[in-house]
Amino acid sequence: MSDAQPYDRLCSLTRLQELQAKGIAAHGGRMGVRDALGPGATLGAAWTAEEYNARPGAVPGLMFAVYLLFYIATKQCFVDGNKRIAWLAMCEALACMGLEVEATVDEAEALVMAISDNRIKDAEPVFLWVVEHLRELRVGG
Repeated sequence: MSDAQPYDRLCSLTRLQELQAKGIAAHGGRMGVRDALGPGATLGAAWTAEEYNARPGAVPGLMFAVYLLFYIATKQCFVDGNKRIAWLAMCEALACMGLEVEATVDEAEALVMAISDNRIKDAEPVFLWVVEHLRELRVGG
């Protein structure tokens, strides 16, 4: 019996934990989760949002990436680095779809802070922001 999840190709639990370790190593903070089930439940909830809220004609997985950003930034399932992990996880999922966000650091930070501070209260404005800033992934330059 396999423990593989349908979202693993976009962002697995192991990869989420690696992103946290990378962020903590680069920026400081404490490793760990607030609730042992938190990161896995967050991935599962983002996938459920993909299954129920995907837009007709949208790239498969796009809603998962948006909800991953939204849920990690709002649920704060890690001890430290939630906003960084949220952004990195979304970007990684998008890259698996051949997409990336074209935005300045300040624009990206403002979006993630607005989510984290609960000024953006649902994922719809996040989805619209991401779609507005999407482009095909540029490889090698």
